Amino acid sequence: MSKSPSRKSEARKADTPRNDFLSNQDMADVMRMAVAKAKEGDARLIRLVELHWRRRDRPIALDMPAVVDARSLAEAHARVIEAATDGKRLTPRQGLAYSTMLAHRRRALELVEIEEDLAEIEEELAQQKAKGRR
Repeated sequence: MSKSPSRKSEARKADTPRNDFLSNQDMADVMRMAVAKAKEGDARLIRLVELHWRRRDRPIALDMPAVVDARSLAEAHARVIEAATDGKRLTPRQGLAYSTMLAHRRRALELVEIEEDLAEIEEELAQQKAKGRR
C-alpha cells in the first residue's frame, strides 16, 4: 500500500516560496520598482527596501594575519572558516568571499615565487654563458 502525503505536508510545499523562476535581472527589476514606489511613499515597500538594504553585505573587521607565505595563508583560511562556521561573525557567503580573496592572494604569491625562480635561472644561464665565452 502506497502512502499518500498528508494534507499538511502538501500545504507546506504549496506555501513554500519558490524563487528559482526569477533571474537576477528579474530581481533587479523588482527592486527598482520597489524603490521607486517606496520613494512615492508606499509604506510596505519602504519597509521591504529597508530590509533588503540592511541585509546587504557590510564591511566586516576580521583579525587576519598578513598573508605573505603558505603558512600565513593557511592561518588566514583557518580564521575565515572558523568565523564563517561560528554563526556569529561571518555568513557563509562572506566566508566564501574571504576565501576567494585568499585564493587570489595565493595565486599572486605563487606568481612572485615563479618570477623569482625564473630570474634566478636566467642569472645562472647568463653566468654560464659568460664563462663559456672566456
